[in-house]
Amino acid sequence: MSPFREKRKGVNKGCYPKYRGRLVHADGKRVKRVLFTDLDASKRELRRLQAEQDREAQDPESSRRRKFAAMPIASHVVSYIEHLRRTTKNAQHPKICASNLSTAIRLGGWQRLSDITQSSAESVLNRMVTKHGRATVGYQNTVLRTLKALLSWCCPERLPSNPLQKLRRGSTLRAEKRRQRRDATANEIQRLFTVLPASYVLKFAFALLTGFRRSEQRCVTLNDLRLNAPIPFIQLRDTWTKNGQCDCLPVHAFLIPLLRDLDQPGDAPIFDSIPDVKTLKRYYALAGVEFVTKEGRLDWHAFRHTFATMLYRFGASRATNKALLRHSATDTNDGYSHSRLAELNEVLQKLPVPIAPTPESAMLTGTNGGTNAGQENCVPLHSIAEQCTMRIGAGSSTDVANGSVNTSDCVDLHGSALRDLNLQLNSATVLKTGPDTQVD
Repeated sequence: MSPFREKRKGVNKGCYPKYRGRLVHADGKRVKRVLFTDLDASKRELRRLQAEQDREAQDPESSRRRKFAAMPIASHVVSYIEHLRRTTKNAQHPKICASNLSTAIRLGGWQRLSDITQSSAESVLNRMVTKHGRATVGYQNTVLRTLKALLSWCCPERLPSNPLQKLRRGSTLRAEKRRQRRDATANEIQRLFTVLPASYVLKFAFALLTGFRRSEQRCVTLNDLRLNAPIPFIQLRDTWTKNGQCDCLPVHAFLIPLLRDLDQPGDAPIFDSIPDVKTLKRYYALAGVEFVTKEGRLDWHAFRHTFATMLYRFGASRATNKALLRHSATDTNDGYSHSRLAELNEVLQKLPVPIAPTPESAMLTGTNGGTNAGQENCVPLHSIAEQCTMRIGAGSSTDVANGSVNTSDCVDLHGSALRDLNLQLNSATVLKTGPDTQVD
């Protein structure tokens, strides 16, 4: 088909200044296209458009990829971030991915998807170490994971294959860890809670005895709690679990009276704020606890590490630990029945309380029948056991020589106190974990 002039319709006579041409599709349909004012240029453009139309009819996928390849990489990123906003429930995830992709594109100088190769991506990771604040291996892996996710999303419509498929993440075993966290010892926890004001006790205890992350604890409300159930529990939201499913976790007995004393709307966050690092350092200094040691730092997320360590020390299985930390479901076909919640509750109640219970808070919550029996004798036993443990920890050489006898006495006293609290922690477990894991 050759270009042609199209006459104007209506009052104005004459032809349009630009030539027209018709493209023939595979189904025989003809589509009119506007060309140029020059006849030779119009012929060349019409031949190019017709050849492109023929290629698209023979191999539509390749033709579509060529169109996407001509688009700037920023357009692909915008489409990918919009896809994440539609498919993910975490509002922060699209923002983090956009930041990681922006960093990689800026350091790589990429303009098109075809510019991303394995060698150029390796060069970007190397530049992150020298030009991006000495990025750690963990941060490099995060950027690489986000970049590979973008390219996988582009396949096969926008890319024939992922060019970074063979590029592996770096090992973090021997790499530098700037925010290596450690778990707090029982003695450090006790000293910390002795200097905390009353308004901070629930904030710290909730993080220590639930393992909640900072962002999760900040948005907990009374509507998420079921404190009047036979086994009080927290109804989790799907955004708080790694598998995206709603779950429920039991509440430690130490937290129940503190949570019941709250007087606020059910949909309002329980915690108005979460202490920052500056506040943590101030209270650690008052308690004589080092914020940073060679093992790591004690920031807010370190309470989650402490929660996990205490679970293992007090006999939690791997499956129970995963369930309480909400890393993954132990069995996707298993509903959260009353028996499973009771099993988690039994392990959770073995964890030591950060401060010695008062006679009022030592009373177990639940039904009125039979739960208060023997509680008056529980607090003196705990007090005697704590004094015995402290004497062992700060005793003289003579005390150390007789440590086995003192340890046996402490274990017996702790066992009695825990039996009165109905926590089912026997002396064999305490002896196996050592005196430093006792409730001191």
